[in-house]
Amino acid sequence: FSTCNKLQDCFSTFESDHDFLSFDLCAEFEVHGNIHDMHAGLWDCEADWKSFLTNTMVDSAEGVDKLTSDHRFDLMQDYWSLLYETALSGSDYIGQFDTPWADLNYTDAYVPLVGKHNDTALAFEQVDLLNALMLKTVLFPGTWGVMKSGASSADPIFWVIHQLFDKATHALRLSERYNTEGFEWNNKAGFMEWEGATPFKQTVFEPYLGAHDLNTTDINGFLRNDQLWSLLDPNKNSIDYVYDQMTTWGSCSFDPFSTSDDDDDDLVEDDDDFVDGWDDTLDDDKR
Repeated sequence: FSTCNKLQDCFSTFESDHDFLSFDLCAEFEVHGNIHDMHAGLWDCEADWKSFLTNTMVDSAEGVDKLTSDHRFDLMQDYWSLLYETALSGSDYIGQFDTPWADLNYTDAYVPLVGKHNDTALAFEQVDLLNALMLKTVLFPGTWGVMKSGASSADPIFWVIHQLFDKATHALRLSERYNTEGFEWNNKAGFMEWEGATPFKQTVFEPYLGAHDLNTTDINGFLRNDQLWSLLDPNKNSIDYVYDQMTTWGSCSFDPFSTSDDDDDDLVEDDDDFVDGWDDTLDDDKR
């Protein structure tokens, strides 16, 4: 589950390498995605990932087990190749092998790697177990709420969680501790380019965000990442708010304006933010 300590880890990651994309990925995979999962819930799933990790076996969704290993391997090739070719940092976890693999008639196989940035594929038996689990999860996913889907914005709570990340970037940009070397963006082999288009136009913001004289003609009117980052700067007049309560981050507290982690030890657990199961930090005021 996502906790405020995970978000604090993202700040620590940025402080150590000053790579803004690393901060973005940490916030996405360790905080944002997990918040959606937590609020969506997931039940009645026939494949138990925890059981798989513990016992390397699953005993449900029997139809997948009746497929041959070769068939499962073949079905999953499109999935692994899609991750390898299009997912951000996908090639860190998926390998492409040009030579025949596992005595199968594959000369261009995509398979998970033993570890991140590794050039060794998992053994065929391991890949087969993972293929079976992935197929079971996709084919028999159980039940979940709208927050885990592409229609998550239909859930009212969607609109009260995302300002957390706006607030976090305000803290990064206003803190003398973190904003020491600017915000360098590592394009990660061309993914999520800093000068690439976002899904947003200026007119989707209400009230309109900043001046309307930015050049967006080369990207069909959409803002670039660097333009959006510039407009969301709390030190400029393009937005008319800045967050307060910068030491309150859910169920724990840390101060991004402190000079060291030792200063955070003086902050106590922020249990007062929970009232009848509701975390009132979601309602942080914007001044």
